[in-house]
Amino acid sequence: MPNATNVVPEQIKVGLEKESTWGTDPAGTPILIPVDAPDLKEEVAHIADEGLRGLFARDFEGYGGLRQVTGSLGGIFYGTSDAAETSLASPVAHILAALLGGTAATQIGATNDYIHDFYTTELPGSLTLTVEDSLTAAQTTPHYVGVMFPRLTLRYNGGEGLLTWEADILGLRQQWPNSAGSIAADKTGQAFIGWQSSVHFGTAAANPTALAKVISAEIVIERELMLVSGASNQQYAQNRAARPPRVTFTAVVEFVDYADYKLYSDDTNDHSSNQQAWTFRFCNKAAVHTQTGDSSLSLAAGDAVLDIRLHTVSYGESALTISRGEAPNTMEFAGRSLYTPSPTWFGATPPTAARTGQSLIQIRLINQRTTAY
Repeated sequence: MPNATNVVPEQIKVGLEKESTWGTDPAGTPILIPVDAPDLKEEVAHIADEGLRGLFARDFEGYGGLRQVTGSLGGIFYGTSDAAETSLASPVAHILAALLGGTAATQIGATNDYIHDFYTTELPGSLTLTVEDSLTAAQTTPHYVGVMFPRLTLRYNGGEGLLTWEADILGLRQQWPNSAGSIAADKTGQAFIGWQSSVHFGTAAANPTALAKVISAEIVIERELMLVSGASNQQYAQNRAARPPRVTFTAVVEFVDYADYKLYSDDTNDHSSNQQAWTFRFCNKAAVHTQTGDSSLSLAAGDAVLDIRLHTVSYGESALTISRGEAPNTMEFAGRSLYTPSPTWFGATPPTAARTGQSLIQIRLINQRTTAY
């Protein structure tokens, strides 16, 4: 008998909702996340009874242990949003807010533009993720609750492709609410193209410039997250713990002279001598790439700016590599962002609540959404 229906990747929709209480499904309308094929699964620890019974056998019973959600999501970085986030939102902004834990929105003067600062708090935020497809109906829509993100990776290449993201997932459990699907399909949104990037690095924390020799980069934000289970007669964790984040990055630059090589090489011996600040800007409005004042941005509907500043970078995460077999020759190196008690802020000084939480990395998304993520 042939199958009545089947599911193809193009019919899958993944949505997210911000949780006000960790592990509690908001039961609202999820925001669509345009993603690559999602990898979401509930793991149930298997406990085997292998007690010796005088029989030529090993396994006599199986028990279900603790549940947890694992997997990963990834896709294109969209930064745009209208005032109420009714058009395709910036889903990675919600993931950043969940990973770090804090977010604040500040209007730029009398414009329609808002700076969204993301900063670290002691506990991360959490989301409920929903997956819908052509089989979705009442009681067949899986909801993954208590989802946190122990690792977020951003990648770009200045000569090809788009700014992309990939996030690891750790969640509480899977639920099957008595409701049909409610994620609206949407084809709008504005991505950041690889060439819509500008970078500055140096001892002075200056604003981004057209530093053409930076070919590509990867930024990784990760924090150790733990699910904690106590004696509560529940098959899932009741508490969680989180350590502060760690930020590392790799970059490929055009090998134009030995000054750069010596700079990075010296830093592996004396880490305090050549530590630098790195600032990345992604903007789908080319005219404002190097604007030093936020009031000069004047973004139109659909425009967005993403700024990432690593206040103090120590090199030496891995060996310096010069690739001499291709034209042009390139050099690849890795660095780690360090806690900086009094950083030089990029753009407007963040709100007071955000400053301590941005001492490792400053992340700002500027668009027209009026409320914090």
